[in-house]
Amino acid sequence: MRKIFLVLILAAVSSALFFSSFCHAAAKEKKEAIKKAPLFPRSGIWLNVNPPGKKVFDQKVTLIYFWDYASINCLRELKYLKAWDEIYRPYGLQIILVHAPEFDFARRKENVGHALKRLQISYPVFLDNDFKIWAQYGARVWPSKYVVNEKREIVYSKASETDYAQTESAIREAL
Repeated sequence: MRKIFLVLILAAVSSALFFSSFCHAAAKEKKEAIKKAPLFPRSGIWLNVNPPGKKVFDQKVTLIYFWDYASINCLRELKYLKAWDEIYRPYGLQIILVHAPEFDFARRKENVGHALKRLQISYPVFLDNDFKIWAQYGARVWPSKYVVNEKREIVYSKASETDYAQTESAIREAL
């Protein structure tokens, strides 16, 4: 009976060690696979800012936020964006919104502009009606967040709302 118990313990320990080393290797591989943030196209419609061109990132930590003003999930997150902006802007954070419309009426520049005024949003907003930037970043849902460091590397991404503490931690770490 003791031998069976000892064999079971040894099997469990060796399995745990193997699984641990596998997870460590996978985590290391994921960390090494940092993707460069795609640049915004030269042509395109920007609101709340003159077209920034290549200087969108300008060696700053940037939170790219994919949203739609008609999405309740996005609207619920605005208070977090505003809080992070207030706290971390003095340390170099910039926030850029990419408006990718879920509904046809949200494609109109005028409607987006009215929503920005109503919601008191002053961040630069890129209109992505054709979902090109959305696709380049690999966004799948509203909202999606990407933290980009000064080297233009995507160091954190989150699809959907929630995990605000993790997002804030990624912002702090990038700064």
